[in-house]
Amino acid sequence: MAQADYIPAGRTSRIVQGSTEIQIQTEFASRPNPRLTTSIFSKGQVMHKVEQELQSQITSFEDKIRVEDKLRKQHFEVLKTLKDEKKLQSFL
Repeated sequence: MAQADYIPAGRTSRIVQGSTEIQIQTEFASRPNPRLTTSIFSKGQVMHKVEQELQSQITSFEDKIRVEDKLRKQHFEVLKTLKDEKKLQSFL
């Protein structure tokens, strides 16, 4: 299989608290170094990023599954943190 066949699916979520709306996007990037990046957006602008460097490129289906699990966990940890209204306001 080609390396493109091993690209993990990203995640996108939205949090609305009162008049505040935040978008959260987590994705895999292979260049320049393999990493997971969760971006927090407000009104179309990036407010904060969380990055996790990966030790190696994805070269197998098993690697893809492992990275998708890490991606999902990172995304939901950021969501969990932002659902705390005080922490949400600190990003704005």
